Amino acid sequence: MATRVAEQEYYFDGSGRRPRYYQQIAINRTVEAVAKGQSQILLVMATGTGKTLTASHIMHRL
Repeated sequence: MATRVAEQEYYFDGSGRRPRYYQQIAINRTVEAVAKGQSQILLVMATGTGKTLTASHIMHRL
């Protein structure tokens, strides 16, 4: 189950934009933690690093 969820594709809106490498790491680690049953996760990112985009990708994959 954890592998299947973690290997899902990222959401693409047709604009050709992909998550940056640090966003991909955050997305993958968060989704893996949820898939493994971890109930609390804190995602900390600096201002301007795309927290909203990262959160939307996480929601799409879950």
